[in-house]
Amino acid sequence: MTANDGKLIIGRLSVKNRMNKRLEPLFVLNEDTWETADLDDFKSSAPLKVSSELSIENNALVASELLKQPKLPGKPESVYKLGSVRPADIVLTPKLPSSAVNAIDSIGEIALPRWISESSDVYVKLEDDTLIGPFRQFRKRLRAQAPQRLELRRMADINATEFDGHLVASRISRVSPIGQFDARSDEEIVELAADFAVSTLSNLEVNDTQIEATKESLRQVGDWLADQHGVHQDFGQEQIDRAMTACDNAAIARRVAQDVATKLGGLPDVVQLLDQAIEEGRANAERGEHVRIVEQIALERQQLDSLIENKTAVQNELTKLQTQTKKARVAFDTAQQSATIRSEEVRADVAKAVEEIIEGSRARLTSSIIGRALTSNSPSLHPSPGPESAQDVSIPEVSSTRLTSPGMINTKIRHSATKQGLQSIAVQRMVAAFRAGLMPVALGNGGPMTITAAAAVAYSGRLVRMSIAHDFLHPNDLVGLHSGKTGTLRANHQVLSTASTAAEAGEVVVMFEAINNAPTESYLIPWLQSWQAGYPLHGIDGGKNLKIAGTIATGVTSARISPDLWGHAVVVETAALPNHSSARDHSHIDLPMPEQEMPEVTRDLLEDVRSYWPISDDVIQAGDRFASALSGLQPEDQIPRSVALCLLLPAAATALSDIEYAEFTDSIARNLSMNEDLAVHYSGLVRRLRMRLG
Repeated sequence: MTANDGKLIIGRLSVKNRMNKRLEPLFVLNEDTWETADLDDFKSSAPLKVSSELSIENNALVASELLKQPKLPGKPESVYKLGSVRPADIVLTPKLPSSAVNAIDSIGEIALPRWISESSDVYVKLEDDTLIGPFRQFRKRLRAQAPQRLELRRMADINATEFDGHLVASRISRVSPIGQFDARSDEEIVELAADFAVSTLSNLEVNDTQIEATKESLRQVGDWLADQHGVHQDFGQEQIDRAMTACDNAAIARRVAQDVATKLGGLPDVVQLLDQAIEEGRANAERGEHVRIVEQIALERQQLDSLIENKTAVQNELTKLQTQTKKARVAFDTAQQSATIRSEEVRADVAKAVEEIIEGSRARLTSSIIGRALTSNSPSLHPSPGPESAQDVSIPEVSSTRLTSPGMINTKIRHSATKQGLQSIAVQRMVAAFRAGLMPVALGNGGPMTITAAAAVAYSGRLVRMSIAHDFLHPNDLVGLHSGKTGTLRANHQVLSTASTAAEAGEVVVMFEAINNAPTESYLIPWLQSWQAGYPLHGIDGGKNLKIAGTIATGVTSARISPDLWGHAVVVETAALPNHSSARDHSHIDLPMPEQEMPEVTRDLLEDVRSYWPISDDVIQAGDRFASALSGLQPEDQIPRSVALCLLLPAAATALSDIEYAEFTDSIARNLSMNEDLAVHYSGLVRRLRMRLG
């Protein structure tokens, strides 16, 4: 079977929770033939999500049409989504009733399957291959919503498939009926006919002479009907319909009404009883109207008394509130006067303190200027400061073990993570960030070890480390030039230059330790922007082979992360405390990135949350690159969750207020498919990101 656009499918509704509903395909209509659904045909479209607004029970059968979506770049498989999802129609095939009458008589005895929804239209198959319905399940029994107009249809006109001993179809109501059946009892029908007869005679304006003249005709019509249909007491629906069809004027209608009344009760004189009934009806109506008026007066009097009580209570409450308002106004005026006095005192104290600070600063500035002037022309007493001792930088050669497929990469990641007590998914995300040209920022105590493991798997363990000092205020500090002390070199002055040179032979990872020790907008963001624009800093240009990673250490002296970082970086949670292992198996990835990005992943996550999204499109582009790099390393249903946790939530945590951040994260959660465990982890990560980055 091949899934095509517009095909009708029937499946079982799986309700994980109120926001997570999906359809599990069971049957597909291929031309005019129902076929069992092949789950491999829906693998690229799984899961088939159902709108959360659909109110149908779990495990109920539903029907829908497949809607073909635009192909994803680099993906040969077609992707489908569901159209309008509706309950499937059910055809019950019990011991086949011989007629519609038998079916109605035994309708309460039919055992219903547990998977029938209360929203499904249910039909019953008859012995002559016709259907009667629709019915609905109500308290585990079938009930007709319109018993006076049950419809009959041919089974041959309906395309259904067998399921659990019964038949399942869609939109049987659109098939033209061949007839209708009134499922009401004979007693209800005859009572309605009698009411019609009585109302007909009571509404005709005739005098006594005309009524006497019609008595003989009424008796003749009754005798004629008895001769035609035999002597019987039950005047059924079919006979009444046939007689009423013959009544084409008021006189015949009166005769039929007389005959119906006579056969129902054996009444000798309908007119007399009608007059009596009319008088009794009028008397009953007058008594009823009188009782209604008395009850209405009593009710209105009771409401008036209640309104008077409420008015009194409101007036008392108003008086109490007016008293409290006066007291509050007096207290407010007193507090305002005290605040004004205190404000004047504080203003005077601040002015005095500022004046003292300014005077002290002037004195110190004067002394500094004089000191510099005296020393500028004097001979140097100390030699110029030399460079601090450089860090030892040792970069291994490129490994001969090549990883050429996503499967080989995942196998290597699992082996390395298990050996060192790390989380495989964290190493996966690190490797994907490197391949996407993004900077993975590790969040947690396992950060350095996770970065080291990712470098060993992906880039032969070619890793150098650089500690970020609190006084990094310019990109020059990264290359070892001290921005605060002109002419002075830092201890890291050989790290980037050595890594850049080694990157010509193969990828090298540079790990910036504690990037938030200094303001990232001062030293890191400008360097990343210049590097991305192709402007090397002091000749250091590793091209695509220079991979950057970072760690975070949050505390009293740490700075906030700049929101502009998220066009260049992602966050990877590394909460596990690893096991130290000096022996590592190095390997090198030799697998190109997919030619086409996955543009829909990030935008689908941001559906319905645009009003909370304050960051430019470069974050969305970074998310698409990250998703493309994860393709093949993670299942397709896990990739959107990685993009949300590693990029969208950190970006929101550094840019939104507390209320906006809560609304944003709730909206993202609604667009993710998560079980209970994943939802608990998501909630915890949302709070941790806010504490560490916000």
